[in-house]
Amino acid sequence: MTERVVSDQVVDVDEIEAGTFEVLPDRSSVELKAASPLGTLIVTLPAMKGTVDVAAGGQIEGCTVSLDPTALKVNAEHLRGALEGEGGLDIANHREAFFEADTLSQDGPELVMAGTMTARGVDVDTRVEGVIHKAQPRRIVLIMTAHVDRTKFGMSAGRPMLAKSGDVVVKLVAKLR
Repeated sequence: MTERVVSDQVVDVDEIEAGTFEVLPDRSSVELKAASPLGTLIVTLPAMKGTVDVAAGGQIEGCTVSLDPTALKVNAEHLRGALEGEGGLDIANHREAFFEADTLSQDGPELVMAGTMTARGVDVDTRVEGVIHKAQPRRIVLIMTAHVDRTKFGMSAGRPMLAKSGDVVVKLVAKLR
């Protein structure tokens, strides 16, 4: 079960300006956590570009982010080859991954989004829950989580040692254009 993200920050969404916020690639990423008998595998895909659309009153309308699997970070270097290869992200043939979502509901800083994660050219419908973790009128931090079955993307690397599904954490830091 995915842990629910709770913000320790007091966020007044009414102070957030409306507009398109640009994702800051050096501060944004998508992280996959998969259990194994040796501990939790953590794979981080850095963002390349993206946007977060905000309406009046700080209402998040949606977001998109393009990810770079060729620059993945992993906490278990001995698995890098498998994760980058055909049974993993297949970076030789798929040099970009995506996350795109529209907001289903928002209550203050808490939000639920429905969207699509794309890896290896395969789209998987995903529901994410999260919070506006920090906010300033022209800068926001979104942290969202989902539970995803990686085999739906055709990823089999590490099976049966690695769990077939895991938690995904989307962290987007964005500033108003």
